Amino acid sequence: QVRIPSWVDEGNISVSINNTVVPASLSEDRYLQFKGLKKGDTVTIAYPLRRMEICECVNGKDYTAEWRGDTVTGISPGGSIYPIFERKWMETEEAPKTDCMPYEHQPGGPVHW
Repeated sequence: QVRIPSWVDEGNISVSINNTVVPASLSEDRYLQFKGLKKGDTVTIAYPLRRMEICECVNGKDYTAEWRGDTVTGISPGGSIYPIFERKWMETEEAPKTDCMPYEHQPGGPVHW
């Protein structure tokens, strides 16, 4: 099972298994379920990430946080001593990819999120 964020429209989800598109159907609790997968199968889930700006007041000072999906990509005004969330490189439309399978081996048993 893979949980899909609440802000994702079900109609915008694309799922493929081994490069073959398959129908995507969310359960009521927002999970995609996969049955019959075999060792070595590759599952790809794609959906557009939301973009938004949220204004917050902290100790009487206004800040604007820029979000992409569930990640803050920028805060304005930035810090002068220790600026954080300088992630403009995350604003591209193409996700960063690797040439290998970074999650191929999981020592210690299955992952439970």
